[in-house]
Amino acid sequence: MELTDLTVERMQPLLGTTFRLDAPNGQSYPIQLVEVTKGVDQHVSSGMKRDQFSLVFTGPADPFFPQATYPMHHEAFEKPLAIFIVPIARLQSGFRYEAVFT
Repeated sequence: MELTDLTVERMQPLLGTTFRLDAPNGQSYPIQLVEVTKGVDQHVSSGMKRDQFSLVFTGPADPFFPQATYPMHHEAFEKPLAIFIVPIARLQSGFRYEAVFT
């Protein structure tokens, strides 16, 4: 699957599952998909290939992942996907990160 093939319908069944994020330090860390949110009910433009949606992940307390694109693995994907995430909250147990797709 390519990043351009991701849709809210493809991601919804993965809610609650664990992804592996490849960090720049060469290690992989588990992050859990905790929210899948559809942004609009229909395409804003006829040129859009998918509806806007967002994904929210929870990650560990250490390390903190700054805003960047990271390779992410999941058993549902044949190869890792490069997903841009932004930290959105600090929790007692770790951090929350959001990825927005348009």
